Amino acid sequence: MVKLTRFVTHTILLTILFLFCSVFAFAADSDYIVKNLKIDDVPDDDGSGLQLSWEPLSKDKRIIEYRVYRGTSPDTLFYAGKIPVNAKIGVASDVMYYYDKGYGLFANVDSPAKLKKEEKQDANSPLYSDMPKDFSVSSRYFDDYTVLAMIPKDNFYYSTTKIEKDGEVLAGLKNYQVTLLAKLKPGVKYYYTVLAINKQRKFFPHAEIVSGSPVENSPEVTKSFYPVYVNGMDRLQFEWTLPSASDIAMFSIYMINNNDVSKLEEYIDYNVNAEINPEKIEGIEAPQNPAQLVFRRNTSSYTSENKAIVNLDMGKVVDANQGIDVQIDTENIDQYSFVISLYDYSGNETFSLIKPVNVIDQSDLPALPTLDVRDKPNDKGDRIQVQWGEPVVKLTNSTFLNSKKSKILVNYEYYTNPFYEEDKLKNIVFKVYDEEGREIDTIDEFFKDNKIKITAPEGSDLLQKLKVVMTINAHDLDEKDYYFTQTLSYSDEAKALRPGNLYFGKDNEDVDTYSYFLYKECYNGGVYREVKRLSGTQRGWDDNVAYESNIYKPISGYNKSKKCILVDPTLTGIEYDAETGASLSTSIYKDHAAKALNEQKEQIAKFKAQADTTTGPMKARLEARIASMENSVKLAENSPLMQAANKLGRKARVKMLAENREREKRTFLYKLVKTNKKGIFNETPIFKDENGNEYFFPESNWFDTEKLPMLIATLLFGALVFIMIGKARKGEDLYIRPIAGIHEIDNAIGRATEMGKPILFVPGLSGINDVATLAALAILGRVAKKAAEYDTKILVPCKDYIVLPIAQEVVREAHYEAGRPDTFEKDSVFFITTSQFAFVAGVNGVMIREKTATNFYMGMFFAESLIMTETGSSTGAIQISGTDAVTQIPFFITTCDYTLIGEELYAAAAYLARQPLMLGTLKAQDYFKFFILFFIITGSLSATVHFTQIINWFPTK
Repeated sequence: MVKLTRFVTHTILLTILFLFCSVFAFAADSDYIVKNLKIDDVPDDDGSGLQLSWEPLSKDKRIIEYRVYRGTSPDTLFYAGKIPVNAKIGVASDVMYYYDKGYGLFANVDSPAKLKKEEKQDANSPLYSDMPKDFSVSSRYFDDYTVLAMIPKDNFYYSTTKIEKDGEVLAGLKNYQVTLLAKLKPGVKYYYTVLAINKQRKFFPHAEIVSGSPVENSPEVTKSFYPVYVNGMDRLQFEWTLPSASDIAMFSIYMINNNDVSKLEEYIDYNVNAEINPEKIEGIEAPQNPAQLVFRRNTSSYTSENKAIVNLDMGKVVDANQGIDVQIDTENIDQYSFVISLYDYSGNETFSLIKPVNVIDQSDLPALPTLDVRDKPNDKGDRIQVQWGEPVVKLTNSTFLNSKKSKILVNYEYYTNPFYEEDKLKNIVFKVYDEEGREIDTIDEFFKDNKIKITAPEGSDLLQKLKVVMTINAHDLDEKDYYFTQTLSYSDEAKALRPGNLYFGKDNEDVDTYSYFLYKECYNGGVYREVKRLSGTQRGWDDNVAYESNIYKPISGYNKSKKCILVDPTLTGIEYDAETGASLSTSIYKDHAAKALNEQKEQIAKFKAQADTTTGPMKARLEARIASMENSVKLAENSPLMQAANKLGRKARVKMLAENREREKRTFLYKLVKTNKKGIFNETPIFKDENGNEYFFPESNWFDTEKLPMLIATLLFGALVFIMIGKARKGEDLYIRPIAGIHEIDNAIGRATEMGKPILFVPGLSGINDVATLAALAILGRVAKKAAEYDTKILVPCKDYIVLPIAQEVVREAHYEAGRPDTFEKDSVFFITTSQFAFVAGVNGVMIREKTATNFYMGMFFAESLIMTETGSSTGAIQISGTDAVTQIPFFITTCDYTLIGEELYAAAAYLARQPLMLGTLKAQDYFKFFILFFIITGSLSATVHFTQIINWFPTK
């Protein structure tokens, strides 16, 4: 009875304790739950973005990561992304944000094979890891997202499965052949939650699940818009900032008489309220746009051109393709204002502020440099080299060199055009003037090392405003006109002379005011795209024309029986007809291509029949559509490329078509715009080379000619090695400079033999991949062989467990070569530890216990070197060291009897073994050093007298 009472009592106490701990743990975990999780629509986007926000946990929680989960139902949320956090610092702001927008990874070959719960989640948790690559699972969500297949091009060209579905031919791909990307769909409801993870990788409970739907928005309003009229050229030009949204379909510029601006404002307000406040316009008749269209351009899928030029003909703007026919009173151009509208693919439109026109003269336009475009030499075929203008030099910084402030070091940057370098620029002359215009110093820079020293006249300092005139000397630059001016002014905050703006020539053009915009247009693209924005000092850019690696296709469905996704098999942009504007597309399957062409002809016949019974604008649109389709059919039937390809098998056919397609996609024309970013700009004509070519394709090169000096040096060294090895094999006595440390090895071993004490050999503390370790093992073989001949014990402690068996084998082979295999003791080569200073302590213990007479330290050493050698010195041992560790050489020289410095360690093996292969290589190195020394001395002397031809032979400094 007593035992039963005790059992019941203990059970009750344990239950209470368990409940208390559970409540405490739950309370503790609840402190780590993310609070105030909210979802908002991303403004000004295409309806594919949501913004999550929440309160971050305090830094005492030691959170390292917040994970975001997303799904289309609250019971199944997949990992969507994470935000790493510094556990010590935490999050400084009161709110954290996560933007779920644009295309992101949906599933790929690295995704889980099946549906898998997130780590450390119970059975009731709605959280799962990444979307599985199993299409039977991921295909359930294809309708909830905009899914895009990223297909390696070879998989699309050659490895798809032809599948027919409802009379339509599609290409099938397995999950290992494709990566799926996805973005949100407008109007679909998505569910989100967030959880925190601490330093112990503990997953805390997730936040309350919230939901939201992305909304299709109008494009972002253009922040700046500059209309300009150029007197003397009779043209309008416009410049604007590009919006952040990627779904802009078209830019349109309208002109309005200033008397009608209020009507345009009413029209714009109506459009804004139609989206934001529809209740404000109920019952109001939609107004018509009172402005006149003067310019319209479609955009590209890349960064579009943000400038436009409208040339007037007797004050008239005419563009038949856009239906523009507008008369402008250029004599009273200031009576007009302009506005730009952005139109997205969903039909939404936004307008900028209405801006009056800025009238300038033709002379106000910036002068244009000469543009030059070429295939970049010595590359793998992925660069086009674009250069312009003459070289530029600019001061960037300065530092005082003495307390009297009479000497300063000034840094400068030198921007050059590589094509201009063909004539090898001579020098840069810096002339320094004081505030009164007196010349105080002249520096002639023949070797452009990006720094000059300015010295003030005796008794004066440089704490004044200095004027520096910089002249670049070359054979075709006029020194009177081609120079740059910059001031140096003292700054109390920086305690230095700060460079001012850079001015060019006698007209004092402010170089820093202007920027360069480089644009290119694909051969079959039709729209310019921005390549790069560069400062006014830049003189070139290497355009990266990347090789195509993936084909992007929207998902057309999922085939359950084949377990593959389906995509359109059409290969687009194979060939382009510049005359008609037709672009050739065809299927990767030959029989399907022929069938699709016949279907296109049938469609043309239907459109023609429909056009015969139609009038007005509908008839004009049908006729334009018919003409476009007929041009495409004509191109497909008459193209020599298609005719040749259709005679081949499937793979050969696709290969021929794909190669032509990729070439045309990587062929561009270029133009350059110089602008102040406020509408005052000038653009170069489309560049044409001396043969009249305006399109450029990057060609790959077999050899990099810039590395020709390296090739010559390699061949020369190889020839020297071959000659020296041949001489060594013939028995010629090749002289090698005597090294005291190597000569004393035999004496040191003999001393240990006479004293009857062992030898210690430490092969460094590095691994077998270190060259110094390999050299040490080579020396170890020589030392071990001599020790075996004298029957002297050798001890080899190792720090690296991979070096250990190799060192054992080296010592074993040495004993066999000496004819004393019986004297080899495997335990004489032993492992101590991988810990640096623990290893040193073990080596020091061996020295003291075994009373070694000779110590060798060969290989790579670190901070422990002095500790070892001091111990060896205190025991009275002879010590010979060798290392290429620059920081440890001083310690070895101080504490050891002999030291092999740097490459003497590598030479020691050849010196000891006297093998022809090693000896010949060593001698070849010595002779090659003479060549290097010769060029160094000759180049230095020639540069001193301003003869830089030898320096220019070598492209790399």
